[in-house]
Amino acid sequence: DGDQPGDPVAEPRTAKAVEEPADAAAPDSPSKSIVLQSDEIRMASEEEVVEYARFVGIDVENEPHLMWIAREGVAAPVPDPWKACHSDGNEDDIYYFNFETGESIWDHPCDEK
Repeated sequence: DGDQPGDPVAEPRTAKAVEEPADAAAPDSPSKSIVLQSDEIRMASEEEVVEYARFVGIDVENEPHLMWIAREGVAAPVPDPWKACHSDGNEDDIYYFNFETGESIWDHPCDEK
């Protein structure tokens, strides 16, 4: 699934162009990447929260009382050495880059099933 979930929820992130390894790119994307820093506020969309809720097994229609879990999950901090990134000019497609291994993934590093 590689998309992100949300209801306008604050995710601590800061867009900042930084020097990064040449291979720091979105999966399947050769464009320049922007690394998001932990002090930037990014608002997750309702669509992102709903998608994430479904990803973690919440029945959105029948379990609205559990949507707080999805909102928290969307805003979860990224563990070191991972950084949240987006391609230059496309702030909607967030991906995660591991600066130690050079691996890039679409799903949050803490979302392993």
